[in-house]
Amino acid sequence: MSPLFDNATKAQKRTEERKFYSIPIEFIARGFIHNGILLNISPGGAFVEYEKMFKVGEKMSLSIPFSRVKKHLNVAGEVIRNSPQGFAVKFLKKGKKMQAFV
Repeated sequence: MSPLFDNATKAQKRTEERKFYSIPIEFIARGFIHNGILLNISPGGAFVEYEKMFKVGEKMSLSIPFSRVKKHLNVAGEVIRNSPQGFAVKFLKKGKKMQAFV
């Protein structure tokens, strides 16, 4: 499969609008606190810029800051993809809180 077709297929699978950011976040994985950069988010997941890879299926907890309400939203997620730039995570629970924040 060509990379262009693969990217088009991924875009077609997305049903929720993504918002693009470049903000620092903390997340807990493998029992440690890590720092990354949130690059985009939707009610269903996010992409985090990070220098190390995680196993697909690995669970983590993310603390996502939202400046307009001056709060952090803590969400559980699962790694679904890695890239040289970071990793994509899907949120394990979709709730009204996440939809309101995003």
